Amino acid sequence: MCKNCGEITTAQDAIPKKGDLGFNLAGIILSLWATRITLRNIAKLITSFYSITLSAGTINNSLCNTSDSLEPLVNKIKNDICTSESLHFDETSYSIHGDTGWAWVGTNDNSCFITR
Repeated sequence: MCKNCGEITTAQDAIPKKGDLGFNLAGIILSLWATRITLRNIAKLITSFYSITLSAGTINNSLCNTSDSLEPLVNKIKNDICTSESLHFDETSYSIHGDTGWAWVGTNDNSCFITR
């Protein structure tokens, strides 16, 4: 809940409305993709765990639908960060297969935005 306006935003509000996959399956797909599992391997895991056969294209469409649905919320958070009178920033490095990447975080009293 926003301390200033009292607006409550839930994950349910941001989950895609289009597509044939349910909220839970879309969330599982997103979680697996976020751990850098390939689309084909996500399809194999979904089949193995849930006996649901999905193509890599269907999984990609689910990820695109989720991204599209979250865009307004992400833009709202970015705007809150960019227009804030005071901010806290931090950066940290991480390694994936020997390559160094950077993650940045900006926070204020209402929002937190993390990017890489």
